[in-house]
Amino acid sequence: MVELMALEQCLEILIESNLYNTIIEADSEFTINLVNIGNDTILEKLSNHWWILQVYQHIQSHLIALRTLIFVHVPEQTIG
Repeated sequence: MVELMALEQCLEILIESNLYNTIIEADSEFTINLVNIGNDTILEKLSNHWWILQVYQHIQSHLIALRTLIFVHVPEQTIG
């Protein structure tokens, strides 16, 4: 949920700043897949979680306003 909310705020900042050709990298594979694929199966599983669906819908409306936007999953680096 926190990762989706952070993405929502990021997209709002991009829109307010008129930044359209953007690459967003995140280590949350779930978030990136949800935005890139919009998988109906995932959304169906989330149907009982209205707060997540509400954030997802906000993200989708922001994506419509943005022109070129690329989401890339970047695996978390292990320190060692």
